[in-house]
Amino acid sequence: VGGLFVAREISGAPVVDDTGRPIGIVSKSDLVRDHQRAGGGRTAGHVMTAFVATVPDTASLSDVAELMSSTGIHRVVVVSAKGTVAGIISTFDLLKWLAEHSERGTIPPPFALVRARVPAARASVSSLMRARVVCVEPKVSSAQLATILLDEQISGVPVVERGGFSIGVVSKTDLVESHQNALHAALVLEPDGDLSGSDAPPDAPVNELMTRTAISVREHSSVLRAATLMVEHGVHRLPVLTDDGRVIGLLTALDVARWLAAGDV
Repeated sequence: VGGLFVAREISGAPVVDDTGRPIGIVSKSDLVRDHQRAGGGRTAGHVMTAFVATVPDTASLSDVAELMSSTGIHRVVVVSAKGTVAGIISTFDLLKWLAEHSERGTIPPPFALVRARVPAARASVSSLMRARVVCVEPKVSSAQLATILLDEQISGVPVVERGGFSIGVVSKTDLVESHQNALHAALVLEPDGDLSGSDAPPDAPVNELMTRTAISVREHSSVLRAATLMVEHGVHRLPVLTDDGRVIGLLTALDVARWLAAGDV
């Protein structure tokens, strides 16, 4: 599953039964949790989350945003009239939609009903961001990072130096890719070996896993600017910085989905 996520550049996938109906969903959070508890390597059926948030393929984006907002989930499975999986929509898909339509000035109903009140081009990220930001220092181990992400129920954190200055971002994606790379290296060295337990990836510090050229926004940047940056760079979160470069908040794709659901577009 981890190899599929890395190859397809996705963060989650529905798990279906023999009839094509969803029975669960597996995400990078599930893979990180499985590696922490069992060393990884189990099937999707073992690590999946049995709860599946679904919407019919006739649902509106407003319905999807409201479901994400109320449940705190990042992806919703779209099902056909027969109950089979027709697709999946994520918070990142909502970002792409917002960036495209806001730029054109063509946001459709129901979001358009209150668009004139706080358009995305003027709404500030400081009104959406999470002011309580979990940050890590460069020398924190990958095992410690995994524990922090799981305990805080978050998918990524800024990496900061003393004084709170951002030098990068590290996420569950980085942990999954590191694990997959280590397993691949072990398989090359010992094709018939057991890849669990002793073959687990080394406990590298986060400064070896993080993305150093972290994309960020200033506290007075617009929501549209933030959404556009996320889409352009394929990221799901942005550190929010002061003018001197200190981290004071974090804006995620889920925050934008909640904003959409609240009708503040």
